[in-house]
Amino acid sequence: MPAARPVRQDAPAVQHFALPALPLHDALQRYSAQTGRSVLYDTQQVAGRRSAPVQGRYTEDQALQRLLAGTGIVPRHASRRAVSLAPLAQAAPPSPAAGVPADPARQRFYGQLQARIIQALCARPQIQAGSYRLALRFRLNDIAAIDGLQVHASGRPELEPMIHAALSGLTVGASPPRGAAQPLTLLITPEAAQRHGGCPS
Repeated sequence: MPAARPVRQDAPAVQHFALPALPLHDALQRYSAQTGRSVLYDTQQVAGRRSAPVQGRYTEDQALQRLLAGTGIVPRHASRRAVSLAPLAQAAPPSPAAGVPADPARQRFYGQLQARIIQALCARPQIQAGSYRLALRFRLNDIAAIDGLQVHASGRPELEPMIHAALSGLTVGASPPRGAAQPLTLLITPEAAQRHGGCPS
């Protein structure tokens, strides 16, 4: 009787990518749209950075690694279908790539968006921002209100339903700037919450 062969797990799926070098935020939005994978990050950390081109057949992880090459940003898995990004420990502060100035309108929009969300979280003591990493993915509808919200609170999954209830339908007071892709992704770290004043004691 022949020996049983070990069960071989399926290799990660490979697909074709044709992503040019782009402002990093735009490249990540295209990668997310193609793969269906949520990519979660602090928008201030990717401002002024530019992706590497990704041309050819790769797994999702290989394509993301190539896209991030040289940016000083690295992937960190948050859940099965979501990846959070973080800067390298010794990464230098972001500087605009040659010929690619940072978009002031986009920076203002994301700053206002983050401040509005932190304000809404601070209004509910049980979910105040600043003590956990919060990843959000959503669209803004015609009245600039949060719609189709996905929530991932690192280490605090019990807070996710309350965060979802607090932020769904929240009006943020500004529409995305021209050319901004939706859905939007936002990562609110304790450090980002402090930059926006944190929650009152």
